[in-house]
Amino acid sequence: MYAESGDPESAIHMFESMTHKDLIAWNCLIACSASHGLIDDAFDLFVDMQRSGGFKPNVSTLAGLLPAVAHSGSLHSCKSCHAFMVRDGVESVEPASTALMDAYAKCGDVPAARALFDAMREPGVVAWTSIIAAHGIQGLGGEALSLFEAMKASGVEPNRITYLVVLSACAHAGLVERGRECFRLMEEHGIAREEEHYACMVDMLGRAGLFEEAMRVIWSMRAGPSAGVWEALLGGCRVHGKVGLGEYVAGRLFSLGAAEPGLYVLLSNIYASAGLWAEVGRVRALMRARGLRKEVGWSLVEDRGRPVRFISGDL
Repeated sequence: MYAESGDPESAIHMFESMTHKDLIAWNCLIACSASHGLIDDAFDLFVDMQRSGGFKPNVSTLAGLLPAVAHSGSLHSCKSCHAFMVRDGVESVEPASTALMDAYAKCGDVPAARALFDAMREPGVVAWTSIIAAHGIQGLGGEALSLFEAMKASGVEPNRITYLVVLSACAHAGLVERGRECFRLMEEHGIAREEEHYACMVDMLGRAGLFEEAMRVIWSMRAGPSAGVWEALLGGCRVHGKVGLGEYVAGRLFSLGAAEPGLYVLLSNIYASAGLWAEVGRVRALMRARGLRKEVGWSLVEDRGRPVRFISGDL
């Protein structure tokens, strides 16, 4: 119950108070920890469940753990999970193999993800979408689009998530015309465009410096522009040094109640790129006045097969 409600701390307390912890309880807590970014906790639970709990991981265990592996970027952990799946004969079970495919891709091993996909007899829409995303997040836009065409040719109908990952692939690879085509296809096939689709389209156009077209896309939203869409455009302003438009977009975001530190940092960077240091100081002073701080950046390395996070001051 607590795991599903988004309260991992209460879920942990309840789990620790249980006199009999069955496999379902272990799986729920592993999945809860993974979904809330508690990467180390998820790995520790996975080990403890086998050592002290005496339980053998099943498909649900691995499907719950693999998102944490993907987030950590630990290829060693990904391969370890793969070995468990092969040992226990669940490598070909689609929910687990699709999660493993996603983890391999986010750990940078696209060939391993593709090998898993190619071994599937009849991949469904989730598997197709995952392998398209795997290529897209690594900047392999051409391959992602080829897979998209192969998916349609196989008779599997793309869904709204498929179109989202294709648009994202086009944005990262700078494939503007193919992105426009994908955006049009959604309407032709009766797939409702949601905020995320508009944000991807605006991101792509902003990266390409096509700001007038990006604004037309923004104002075409039936429900009106959202903060996420304006943020996508602000990123393009940063790339191309569009100070005036950046100020306008930031004003729109502030009027929508956006108050994330990243917004102020991005606006400050736009001013800095243009050499407007007085404006940089003004934005930073505003952040201090509102009690906002830039999030500390961290790096991740593997130490004896475990992901370890650190910041520069730790060295």
